[in-house]
Amino acid sequence: MYNNDNYTFYNDSDNDSDNQDETIHGQQNQHKHRQELKQAENHDNFRVGNRLSVEFMDIMVITILTLPGVACIYYGQEIGMVDHNVRPDQIRDPNNDGHNPPTTRDLERLPMQWDDSLNAGFTSKAVPWLPVNPDFWRVNVKAQKNQPNSRYNLYKTLSKLRQTQTLKYGNFKSYLVSSWVYAFSRSLSGEPKIITILNLGTETELFHLHHSIPNLPPFVKVLAASLNAYYKPGQNTDYNDAKQSIILVIINTGSESEMLHLHTSIPHLPPYLKVIAASMSAGYELG
Repeated sequence: MYNNDNYTFYNDSDNDSDNQDETIHGQQNQHKHRQELKQAENHDNFRVGNRLSVEFMDIMVITILTLPGVACIYYGQEIGMVDHNVRPDQIRDPNNDGHNPPTTRDLERLPMQWDDSLNAGFTSKAVPWLPVNPDFWRVNVKAQKNQPNSRYNLYKTLSKLRQTQTLKYGNFKSYLVSSWVYAFSRSLSGEPKIITILNLGTETELFHLHHSIPNLPPFVKVLAASLNAYYKPGQNTDYNDAKQSIILVIINTGSESEMLHLHTSIPHLPPYLKVIAASMSAGYELG
């Protein structure tokens, strides 16, 4: 991630929650007297799917479209386009006069992929200015329009959310959920709060949402989610959902029965706990 006087470019794959929080707050302080322009892709840099990973595409779009400031989406980013090799005889980038393929910027400038027809629907000419990425038959606007769980529809949902008063004018607050899970909220008096949760790591992370972010209602509705998220748009997260809750293992090593008040002994537990395994002599049965 780097800044100049006009914009912030998101370029990091190893930012943990602490680094992410420090960077975002630093940007806000730098641009506190003006609107900050945020972008993760442009015509001078490899696309997110190439320089980071395909799974990072959704994180970047969600981050840019829910943070305060002006969001800039590079064409094709809304459907998850990636770079592709350009042969030396196909190079058009004037900055290297066509003589240095490793530094050409043509890879991130390939034609927009509209559909699965000739040249991805970009032009009716036999040969376009730059070659079309050969994955156009599956990565294109027309195909993703008909897929509810697609990057195109994720982008549309986020774009609609940006029209809400909360994302236009809401205050920003961040939460360090874990070393690799970072969250922030946008809130405005009289309007619904919007929370963004990002897994910046490479592994599945389990956490209890209501313990990580205070003052949430028992049910939180998912408005948008990455393609690989456990929760899907329209679902509610439940305070008592085992997917969010801590799994407790309680062992009595003595020779007598012991009475204890679990919620007094272990703080921040949800009001109801489900027994998923128990010894034959346990006082509680499964379920």
